[in-house]
Amino acid sequence: MLIADPDAREAALGGLLVETDLVMRMLTMVIEISRSGSVSRDRFIEVSPANLLEEIGELYAPVAEDAGLVFTIAIDDRPPPMKLHRELISQAITNLIDNALRHGAGGGEVTLRIVHRTDGVAIQVEDRGPGIAASDRAQALKRFGRLDSARSTPGAGLGMALIEAVARLHDGHFELADNAPGLVARIVLPV
Repeated sequence: MLIADPDAREAALGGLLVETDLVMRMLTMVIEISRSGSVSRDRFIEVSPANLLEEIGELYAPVAEDAGLVFTIAIDDRPPPMKLHRELISQAITNLIDNALRHGAGGGEVTLRIVHRTDGVAIQVEDRGPGIAASDRAQALKRFGRLDSARSTPGAGLGMALIEAVARLHDGHFELADNAPGLVARIVLPV
């Protein structure tokens, strides 16, 4: 199909580039999810979870502030160093922050928190946005699972699946909880 009007052609090409970028990100995410299940334990290194959170938080604080959000890093306890796949855990945490900035920004604040619990170390991102209803949380965790409220934003519904795969790789789990209002997205890692 040939588009004669230069403005219409440019708009069509722009739309094509956006769609191509989305497909490339989706394929990259699928590959990352697949690879996370086959990562060797010899790639795990001693990492201070609290220090890692502080590093990631320092990178995201200016982004959140530019978006008009209050961004807080809360270290409730400093758990001992843990054997982690630093890159994959970092990717999972940044996915959580990106989700909170995209979907929870309306609430005006995002908190990146670490809590030492009886069942392990919880790394969580809390927002004050609309949250996810308890009945929709299972759908949000599925690969390609997108809620109706998220359909107007870019994405393929793979971020939560990657986070869950990374948690499982570390013998942990991923959970979503109510923040009244908002959402708490939490990776729980055994100690």
